[in-house]
Amino acid sequence: MAQDAASWCASFPGSRVAIVTDCDGFDIAEVAGAGAASIYYYDPRSGALAGIKGEAPDGTVACVGGAPPGGSLTDCSDAGTPPFACNIDGGVQE
Repeated sequence: MAQDAASWCASFPGSRVAIVTDCDGFDIAEVAGAGAASIYYYDPRSGALAGIKGEAPDGTVACVGGAPPGGSLTDCSDAGTPPFACNIDGGVQE
């Protein structure tokens, strides 16, 4: 699920999404919109959701579910895909 842009845009229309694979043992999708971001951590082998971390505009971090690792996307050696924008109708902007 972490690598599927169409699924993210259908779930979060109007957001910006960045996908990073193999980041500290996880596949990650960061969804940003309305001044906050949520980071979804997936097990790359099973595809299972391992944790969710929320980040507020003031830098406050909260674990929303599971046990996401510390750090952020900037800690990843793999730059991942460039962030992409989701249209208001849920499609991926080209």
